[in-house]
Amino acid sequence: MQVEFVDQTLRDGPQSLWGMRVRGGMATVPAPLLDRAGYAYVDVPSGSFFTVQLRYLREDPLQTFPHIRRLLGATRTRCGVGPGGGGGGREKTKNKI
Repeated sequence: MQVEFVDQTLRDGPQSLWGMRVRGGMATVPAPLLDRAGYAYVDVPSGSFFTVQLRYLREDPLQTFPHIRRLLGATRTRCGVGPGGGGGGREKTKNKI
């Protein structure tokens, strides 16, 4: 049996600590560290994070995610997308970004 670890810092951290107001550039420092840590996957923000980036931060999530992806190097990413765009359901589709 193989055990893999998934980091959720970039996904859950903004929701609890910063109230979804994390700008794309704020991942510049932690992302390379997460890449070196050896996680199987790093979960990245989705759903309401897109709305906040567009509406309140005036940032384009379609530019933010390639930036984060480059910083994560070889580490695979996951993005949960569920009903309502906010992932409200328990079953989530894991999309590779």
